[in-house]
Amino acid sequence: MTVNLPADVAALVNARVRSGDFESPEEVLRAAVQSLEKEAERSRQEAKLKVMLEAAVQQVDNGETADVDQAFDEVEMELFGHKLTDE
Repeated sequence: MTVNLPADVAALVNARVRSGDFESPEEVLRAAVQSLEKEAERSRQEAKLKVMLEAAVQQVDNGETADVDQAFDEVEMELFGHKLTDE
């Protein structure tokens, strides 16, 4: 794949290589894409959490309540696949 970068972006990439942070322009771009993927995953997780929180608020508004510790355990399992604490 060949990519033509705008001059300002190419200058940033080259500066990162010259600084010694990266060995090549390809490494800079790989890191940038990985950073974008991490940010996208973080955004997906935030959106998922927002939906879960909105559902929880609706349940409280409807008088449907649950044990707080159990609720947090469920949120942690949904978001992270495990509990964050073992208390």
